[in-house]
Amino acid sequence: MAQRSELQRQKTLLVQQQYRLLKLRFSEDIDQDMFARKHTERRDRLASIKLQLDAVDRSHDENVESSKSCF
Repeated sequence: MAQRSELQRQKTLLVQQQYRLLKLRFSEDIDQDMFARKHTERRDRLASIKLQLDAVDRSHDENVESSKSCF
């Protein structure tokens, strides 16, 4: 569960960064190219974290099912 908590923390941080990035773009503090590059980096990282969370959840579900079959 520690791994899931860490991934969830990272996901939350990335969502916050995306929000701040969007605010910077709306206020024109960064240009379109910088926004696109940073947005893509965060989107890709977020997708990776979501896949890792899915894998952790699947592994947990499989362990629960294995435990049930032992009894």
